[in-house]
Amino acid sequence: MLSVVNLVKKYGDLVAVSNVSFDLDKGEAAALLGPNGAGKSTLIKCILGLLDYAGEIKVDGENIKLNPKETRSRISYVPQEPALYDITVSDTLGFFARLRKVDPEKTEQVLRRVGLSEHRNKLTSELSGGLKQRLSFAIALLSEVRLLILDEPTSNLDRESRNEILFLIGELREKGYTILFSSHRVDEVMQVADKVIFMNDGKIVAVDNIDGRGRESETADVRMVLEFEEGLVDIASAVLRKEGFYNLKKEKNSLVLGINRHEKIIPIQKLLGEEIIIKDFYVEQADLS
Repeated sequence: MLSVVNLVKKYGDLVAVSNVSFDLDKGEAAALLGPNGAGKSTLIKCILGLLDYAGEIKVDGENIKLNPKETRSRISYVPQEPALYDITVSDTLGFFARLRKVDPEKTEQVLRRVGLSEHRNKLTSELSGGLKQRLSFAIALLSEVRLLILDEPTSNLDRESRNEILFLIGELREKGYTILFSSHRVDEVMQVADKVIFMNDGKIVAVDNIDGRGRESETADVRMVLEFEEGLVDIASAVLRKEGFYNLKKEKNSLVLGINRHEKIIPIQKLLGEEIIIKDFYVEQADLS
């Protein structure tokens, strides 16, 4: 569904995204995970065709640069901050339906899908942050597309609203939508993502397929190796020990962890949150007894 190959985005001498490559299959939900400034939003803007870039991006096999109108018509986008006119929810959807030449009857279907039917006559200024984000999802779902791009969809929301949006994302995933969303919260990722793409300093530092939801066992069943620049191993070790990872071993510029396979995204998230750059990362089956 989505293929990114050797993507590079520069602002003068500043490299915002560096040689990023990944694939997203149909019906798969992938999270771009990393701290602020990691390059997540810049990558999303490149995929949306809002920024020029070097490299290749394809949607359903179509190159965005070679066929921009066709490929963009296959993507719906939900921004971090909804930009809405101060009219009713119903009129907002009606406006976008006319703009996109969508059957007006579909607005009612979309309102039900995102749980906004009872709010249809409210002004957008009367909506909570969570309901405004639901309206952004409704606008995105008006088009008959199956690729959703979400930029920090739960940013600035309270816990209840975050959970509602995550539930909605999970529902869309179950209905077969392909979803790429950015986040800096590991708890969100574990709830709805099939794949996690870890970014830091404009680069992908690891890609991990989540084969289980949450922690199923406290038993260490894999060997995880994290490689760092010289001088960062002791700092990284201190951070992980503070977070409760005690099964650590230092090897030159690397840390080796005995860890449960369903927890392997957590130490990376903790290190990225402390802005500790990971040069490389891999996990292997090992006898840790």
